[in-house]
Amino acid sequence: MHGSYRWETQIARNISIKDLDREEIIRTVDEAVRRQRLSEPGTRKVKDLLIGLGLLQEDNLLNAAVVLFGKSKSFLPNYIQCTLRLARFRGTYKTEFIDNRQVTGNAFELFEQAQIFFRNHLPVSGKILPDKFERVDEPLYPAAALSTAPNKFVTILSASA
Repeated sequence: MHGSYRWETQIARNISIKDLDREEIIRTVDEAVRRQRLSEPGTRKVKDLLIGLGLLQEDNLLNAAVVLFGKSKSFLPNYIQCTLRLARFRGTYKTEFIDNRQVTGNAFELFEQAQIFFRNHLPVSGKILPDKFERVDEPLYPAAALSTAPNKFVTILSASA
């Protein structure tokens, strides 16, 4: 589909810059600059940053800006894409829940909530080695695997929510 017709590039209705998390915008830009994924914009004015990120069109926020940086009160009922369902099932069938949660937030909040859910539910083994003063903990999955898994998880679940 042509890029100008995609949902994320359409104007967000009844949402203003005040509905966005200013600190998250600045933190994201700072981190992107630090990682050399974005050139230093020379400003930390939110409106200018949003223009530079392509999230503002003729003084109107795009849906992408809301999904990335919106405050939770801005979402429902119009932004079901910002809802994440997290579940842990008993056994191999999806008939009995051990834990079942639903969280709402911007993409960064959802990513953080998914990581917390994983940390709370994935086993961590520990062992004491003779040459170490502290116990060595080893999670079931390496941290690198979990740092990318929530992104895919969010995409899958938000599409089906």
